Amino acid sequence: MADTVGVTFMNGIGNFILFTAVIKILRHRRVNITLITDERFLSNEALLELSEGIFDDIVYDFEPDKFDVVYVFPWCIPKSVQMKSELVDLEKTTTLWYASGIHEVQMYLEGIGATWKDYEGFILTPIYVELPKTDKIKIVLSNCSGTEMAKKKSWENFPELSQILLDLGYDIYLIGIGDELENCAGHNFVNKLSIRETASVIEQCDLMIATSTGNVHIADAVNTPILLIEGPILTTKNHPLNVNYDIVRTYISCAPCFQKAIWNICKHKTCMKDIIPAGVVQRMLSFIPKMNQSISRFKFVKGFV
Repeated sequence: MADTVGVTFMNGIGNFILFTAVIKILRHRRVNITLITDERFLSNEALLELSEGIFDDIVYDFEPDKFDVVYVFPWCIPKSVQMKSELVDLEKTTTLWYASGIHEVQMYLEGIGATWKDYEGFILTPIYVELPKTDKIKIVLSNCSGTEMAKKKSWENFPELSQILLDLGYDIYLIGIGDELENCAGHNFVNKLSIRETASVIEQCDLMIATSTGNVHIADAVNTPILLIEGPILTTKNHPLNVNYDIVRTYISCAPCFQKAIWNICKHKTCMKDIIPAGVVQRMLSFIPKMNQSISRFKFVKGFV
């Protein structure tokens, strides 16, 4: 068995949470693990915070002679690895990352020669944030914003939804960055917390209602049930694995379109705009009685090889 391994990663927060599933497995193998990435990762405070304590080193200048083996994932290969790939033993997954029905964690597992039988969840340690004391059901909201890709997954009706939920007697918490939840009602933690503090807020809530954002995977890691508002994203690629979840979606002919040609030319976001707050609340009310049951995706996938 290799003693010193490198792993490549250069993606977003949600992808990183999913990626930690294989780091957890590699830790059981008692190997020295170096993350090989690029400067974008090293300049991302949230990613650096999430990576604290789970790697022996993080580098963006790849030196092949320092590794016995490097586990490479085709959707995140730093240029320094591409340029020197012939100088070290590379273990590459052959799974098609864009194949319909393949979960992202499955691709990471195959990349290190593991299976679903080895899967034990993710690595994430929240930093405690005290929330107001209440007997009400606590619901945390999270949206997408920022990049053009994120905007296509975002939902514009969170302000109306937040007020409806408050009027119904729920305790509402807002998390995220930028203007993701602008004009929403509730306890506002937007732009006020680190990523691990954000995880603490999510962990203390009874339910997350969110679009396809990285915070969904944080909720999955800290065992908070999730109601997903989905439009263009194919849920099979990155659905929650550990917790009960449900999906609100309007079915139109072109959705989901992510990783298809139409994704790049869509200007309308009809699949998201057609989702109304009343529909989300209706789905939520049918989901709440189920969300704390012991059935989970984790127990389902453990049966696969």
